[in-house]
Amino acid sequence: MVTDRIQASDAAYVAGSGKMAKSLKRHSTFIRDLVTYGVGQVALKGLDVVSFAILVNSLDPAGLGFVGTMIMLGFLITDMFTLGVPRIGVPRYVGDDPDSSDTIRATGTAFCLIYTAVGAAILLLMPGSFLDRIGLGLSTTAFQLYTFSFVIRALVYMELEILRMQQKSMAQSILEALPSALNLLFLVLLLPFARDKLVISGLCQLLGWAPLFLWFSFTSLRRYGVKMDRMGEIMRYSVPLVVHRSMSELNNMGGRWIVLFTFGLAATGAYTFLSRLGELLKMALMPIQKAWFPALLRCARNGDDRAAGQMAMIYMACSTAAFVGLVLLHRPIAHLIDQEGAYVDYYSAIIPVAVAGWLTSYYWILGVGFFVAKRSAMIIPLTSLSAAICLVLSYVFARLGGVTAVPYASVCGSAVFALSTQYFGRRYFTIHYRPTWIMVWATLIGGSLIAYLVDHFVAL
Repeated sequence: MVTDRIQASDAAYVAGSGKMAKSLKRHSTFIRDLVTYGVGQVALKGLDVVSFAILVNSLDPAGLGFVGTMIMLGFLITDMFTLGVPRIGVPRYVGDDPDSSDTIRATGTAFCLIYTAVGAAILLLMPGSFLDRIGLGLSTTAFQLYTFSFVIRALVYMELEILRMQQKSMAQSILEALPSALNLLFLVLLLPFARDKLVISGLCQLLGWAPLFLWFSFTSLRRYGVKMDRMGEIMRYSVPLVVHRSMSELNNMGGRWIVLFTFGLAATGAYTFLSRLGELLKMALMPIQKAWFPALLRCARNGDDRAAGQMAMIYMACSTAAFVGLVLLHRPIAHLIDQEGAYVDYYSAIIPVAVAGWLTSYYWILGVGFFVAKRSAMIIPLTSLSAAICLVLSYVFARLGGVTAVPYASVCGSAVFALSTQYFGRRYFTIHYRPTWIMVWATLIGGSLIAYLVDHFVAL
């Protein structure tokens, strides 16, 4: 009897030790990836912020509006027009089916090289009068340089996402920051002596992406070759996801498009300034999302509500802390970037831009049911609805209150999107851990209240 008890105790101890070891390993991996992605993203976004600050103080509002429009166009070229094949389909297939990774990567390489050739041909044949008709005729050469840099980065993004799926976080973070570092380096070296600063800014963008494009093209062709065997199934997988992502981005970018077509490039320059400041919140949240979300999904799919709830609470604490920090420091940060004070009249709109990004970030928690059930395509109607709300309200608010009123449309669209993902996603899965939902509403109400008080009563 005593021997049985001792053996049972030893077995329980060994089992408990095994669980503890697995838990420690899981958390150490999460922390390691968080630190690695954090350093990489801070370096990446930090370099982008410095480059943007240089452009803010070197270009007039119309020139900055042109650059901002090119940034929006870059998303369409790199993500939407590629149907998500390089950035979504190929990396996910490599991660899910490592035995066929060589064939999949050869297919992705072939797609990207064909896409690059077609993009180059279109740019060479595009008449300058077309750019004038769409309001981007400020510099044809700059348009071509920016656009071609966005075309070639499709292949670079594909390789970077493959590294992330293979959990090579260090290599992925370093290589992801390299184009931004090169762009900043060439801006510092060339822009002060440039006669046409728009052309030089486009050239610096191209020089930033070209080395990685050439390197990945050479290594991929040598190692995998080119094939088109699995293009159909990759497209069927990636198209619904890229539509969802495009609608989500439209909720963020819709205001900028409305400002462009309503008020012109100069006003777009001001709105670009506001949007880029609001994206500082993404800089804080991106490393957390990259390391945290896979861990949350593992807990949720294993049915561990407590662990999933605690992971969600970690994210909300980080998200709200970053948001409140941006709200409290938005004017000093704006003054630091806008040293000449060209956009000081628009500083009041920074807070609603930040609120929209903060609310959108909650769908990672509220809509987790879609991801647990692998039904992310079901989010497309919700993102489409929020994007439509954003576009309509952006136009209405622009007519009623000008440029500074447009960000409030994004706030409305983001709120509808976040709450609707919870309402429709809970049929698949929801976190059954009460403290999580207490914290959801506490952070949403508390963060919104702080933003309102700072916006209306605090002069920073």
